[in-house]
Amino acid sequence: RYFFADFVTGRVWSFVKSGNGVIDFQVHSAVLNPNNANVVAIGEDAEGDIYIVEFGGTIARITDPASGVDLDQDLIDDQYESNTNTFVSATDTGTDPGDMDSEKH
Repeated sequence: RYFFADFVTGRVWSFVKSGNGVIDFQVHSAVLNPNNANVVAIGEDAEGDIYIVEFGGTIARITDPASGVDLDQDLIDDQYESNTNTFVSATDTGTDPGDMDSEKH
């Protein structure tokens, strides 16, 4: 799957290459970049994990909800906070500390 984004609009898409064509074109903007931040890079690490880098410095890892900790199912791994012993999502906008996935970051 090839992911790409538009810096100005913040829109994010992906597709799968098949032979000389493209199949399974998908729009991911609402899930992977709900605030329409300026995406400056999308990269892959040695383990095959994919990351989105926003102009403001936020780096988020795209994940399959079945393989990572993704409590709000936004396709981005939730981060473990050692000071609160909770998992939080980079895209979560809640503020209820009793909710395992609701702190804003």
